[in-house]
Formats: sequence, structure tokens, C-alpha cells
Amino acid sequence: MGEPTINRYYWLDVTKFMGIFLIVLCHLPLTSFTQKFLWTFHVPLFFFISGYLFKATTRKDFIAKMRFRLVLPYIYIYLLSVLLKTLITADFDGGHFLKRVLGLFWGTHSYPDFINSALWFLPGLMVVQILYFFLVKKHPLSYFALLAVSVYLYLNAYLNLFFSIDLALLGLNFFMVGCLVKKYALIEWLKTQPMAVAVLFAASLLITLDFAWLKNVWYGGTHYSLSFLGGVIGICMMVSLALLLERYSRPVALISYISSSTLCIFCFHLFSNPVAKAIVDTLGIQTLIVSALLATVLSIALLLPVNWLIVKYVPELVGIKRGA
Repeated sequence: MGEPTINRYYWLDVTKFMGIFLIVLCHLPLTSFTQKFLWTFHVPLFFFISGYLFKATTRKDFIAKMRFRLVLPYIYIYLLSVLLKTLITADFDGGHFLKRVLGLFWGTHSYPDFINSALWFLPGLMVVQILYFFLVKKHPLSYFALLAVSVYLYLNAYLNLFFSIDLALLGLNFFMVGCLVKKYALIEWLKTQPMAVAVLFAASLLITLDFAWLKNVWYGGTHYSLSFLGGVIGICMMVSLALLLERYSRPVALISYISSSTLCIFCFHLFSNPVAKAIVDTLGIQTLIVSALLATVLSIALLLPVNWLIVKYVPELVGIKRGA
């Protein structure tokens, strides 16, 4: 029998799978060092992936795609989160309900009644794509003006601003790295250099661990460059690991399915995590990382049937066209 056919983007499925696993894991109790390690790169990784997948298009198509894939899912999922929160807490006060709904228009959890803090990423990604498409792509030098604003906000610890513009400006760096990696076909080149990929993984892992010994460099500190470099090096670590797994292991359908369920897991894991943690806690496991890993697996498993139902009956909720 011949070798199994491998989707040439299977490495991307693996990267998204690992990324969403770490996002869920990071919202469970962990040691300080583990938290700092993960925060170095797990959010930048998703900005990178978004940049890598970004395609040049007309203004009309760009607006239509953003509306369908980001704006509407954000509105739908936020309002659904408000409804779930209302039912879970049995808080049917009309004033509280209205305040929660209004959080939709602020776009991040600095608003006191913002529901589902994980949703900040969607408005943030909207800001990134708008800035890239209308400014940076057409006027490359505008990037440096945006970078200056980002550095100012970072050094002055302005966090969770309207529509997460602070984190979006930082994320723009990683989005552009993804665009450049795609433009210059660096992934295709790396696939021809397995030894270089192995060395890249080992080196980037050690450097990312070293960053984690310092502090949480993702946002808020005295060195913007550490946040940028830590994110890029962490991305190198994850992508090189994904390339190694693609090369030396067989494709796993479950990995690809979880990869395709990323948006659902990203947006609803804050509801499934407490359930998963409560179940795992009954096992009496004393080792924090072991209980967190088990809870992560269970949390994702709980959401896979939810994703299946969404895709089958209301695919628009996660930005998928019917019959796609």
C-alpha cells in the first residue's frame, strides 16, 4: 500500500489544534511558570494563523467576508452568551440583562458587565484586519505609526481599551508575520529542511522557556521588544513542532476536526471549563498540571457535540455557509 495522502495544510490543522488546546488549558488553574510560558505565545499564535490565512481581495469582498465570518458570529455568540449567563445565574433582572447586552458594543472585559471574556479576540481581530487591509497593505509606512501607538499603549499599561484596540495593535505584528510567511512561502521551504525544523524547534523551545522565567511578557511591561520577540519565537516553536508532527506521524482525523471547531471551542470553553474542572476535581488528583490537562481534554470533548449541532443546524453562528 502507498503512503497516506497528507493534506498540505495538515500542519496548520495541527497548529490550530495545539493552539486551541493551550487556550483552553490557560483558563484553568496552573502554576505561575506554566501560565507565563503559555501567555508568551498562545494568543500571538492565533493572530499569526489569521495573517497566514488572510487572502488579498476586493474591498467589497473583504467587507462581506468580515461581516459573515467575524462581525455576525461575534454578535450571535455574545448574545447567546448573555442568554446562557442569565439562565445559569438565574438573574432575570431586566437592568442587569440590558447592561450585559450593551457590553457587545464595548468589545472587551474592561466593561464591568461584558459577558464571556474570551470574546475580546473577535473584535480585536476585526481591528487588526481593518488596519491591515485599509492602511498597512496600501500604505506600508503606516505600520510604523501604528507601531508607535502600540508601544506607547504597552509601556503605559493601557489595557482592554474599546474593542481591544490595545491588544489588536500588538497582535497586528504577529498577523503581519503570518502574512509575510505566506507571501515568501517559508513553510514550503521549511518542509524541505527537516533538520533545520528540528533545530528550530529545539532552539525556540529553550528560548521561550527562558522568556517565561522572566515574567509574563504578553502585555504590560517595560520592554515591548520582549513581547514581540517572545511571541514570534513561541510561534516558531509551535509551527516547527507542527511541521515535525506532519512529517513523522500519520494524519489524525480528530485533530483536523478539532481544528475546524476552533471558533466554537474558543468562544464557549469558559462555559465548559467549570463543568470539566468540577468533574476532574472529583478524582482527587493532586498534581496541578495533570488535573488541568485532563480538564482541558474533557472541556474540548464536551464542546465537540455542540460544534456538530451548530454546524448542522446554525452554521452562521460560527461563520460557515450552509452546505459548505
